[in-house]
Amino acid sequence: MKRIKLAATLLILPTSLFLLYYYYRAMQWQLNMAFLEPDRWMNSSFVHPDAVIASSTRALYFAMWQVPLLCGVAAYIAALWCLVLLSKGCLFHRGIARCCMSIGGFSILSSATHLIAAAFSPRVLSLHNPDGPAALRFWYSSSHFSLIFYGFAFLLMGWILIEAIRIDAENQEFV
Repeated sequence: MKRIKLAATLLILPTSLFLLYYYYRAMQWQLNMAFLEPDRWMNSSFVHPDAVIASSTRALYFAMWQVPLLCGVAAYIAALWCLVLLSKGCLFHRGIARCCMSIGGFSILSSATHLIAAAFSPRVLSLHNPDGPAALRFWYSSSHFSLIFYGFAFLLMGWILIEAIRIDAENQEFV
């Protein structure tokens, strides 16, 4: 148990730093693309050189990419909370189970909504093209599908832990 507490304690700082880095880098990219560097939008292969991009379209693009980002942040926050609980010695605890399920659920949502946002991005980027917007373009990355499957594994581990805690409580009642 001491080694688990130590490992969890040691992982809190790097996980916190990565959470901040993850959020910073994603927001930097999204803000630059949507608002701060308009040329970046115009350099996209989906945008016609004569297109005039409305601020509402930029806001839509920004909002669309906030969903996967915020789901990813929520998954990291759940992971941090799990580490805090483990550092305090909570091993077979409902909080750990809920953290596992939250990590899994938010990882699934983050990756799935990232794939959806990526499919809609060319259409949003090209909304103001003189010849009309581009079609939806579905692409996939094996890393996103891997994260979805890992998310399901975390959900399953949390569910198993909840069931184990429930069975243990029932057994304690009989003794």
